[in-house]
Amino acid sequence: MKKLIPAVLVAFVAAVAIPATASAKASAIPSSVKSCGLTYGGGLGVLVNNHTSCQFARAIGTQYLNRPSVKLRPGMYGPRPARIAAYSDAGRRSLTMRCRLVMTRDSPYSLCAGGNNARVWIVS
Repeated sequence: MKKLIPAVLVAFVAAVAIPATASAKASAIPSSVKSCGLTYGGGLGVLVNNHTSCQFARAIGTQYLNRPSVKLRPGMYGPRPARIAAYSDAGRRSLTMRCRLVMTRDSPYSLCAGGNNARVWIVS
């Protein structure tokens, strides 16, 4: 049975890339995030910063988590880095986010980023 790693989503436009070598401090989930409930059908928590709407964040998170899982290390599977697009009601246009898995000692999560400093975290 494959063990799926929880993912966290972090939000907005394709012009912003998150380097895979970002420091743990830069990748940490800030205490100022807002909870947006769960991903559609995924059962994982969605967190956002003040530049991101919950509807957009859940749409990005759901698309990211529905991608095929890949082997990350022995016995652990999760989503690979991806560009995910969703329609933003607030911006009235489709926005693309760069999403990646962030490995931490405590609990891995997924982060999606783009746009005007928008961020989405997907957590277990």
